[in-house]
Amino acid sequence: MKLVISVAAAAALACTACTDGGHGGGGLTQAECKQLYVKGFQLQGMPESVYSEMLDLASQGCAEADAVSRRDFECAMDASTLKQYEDCHVVFDLR
Repeated sequence: MKLVISVAAAAALACTACTDGGHGGGGLTQAECKQLYVKGFQLQGMPESVYSEMLDLASQGCAEADAVSRRDFECAMDASTLKQYEDCHVVFDLR
């Protein structure tokens, strides 16, 4: 369970140090950012109670910062396994 939580923390809270050259600019809405977070958590089998409190604030920040590329979003949303999601290398560019 520790691995699941650490992966979730890294993916969902997405530190600003993880910018990898700037993957943002996808013009995602807050609702799309929320979908992206939820997808990652669900693929990890994380119960909603673990992430629900931070979801709205994180999604708002993601949208306001234009933090995720459309390519990263579409790749992640097409994923049906955690491995596929991770292979998308989604980067939240919150600079």
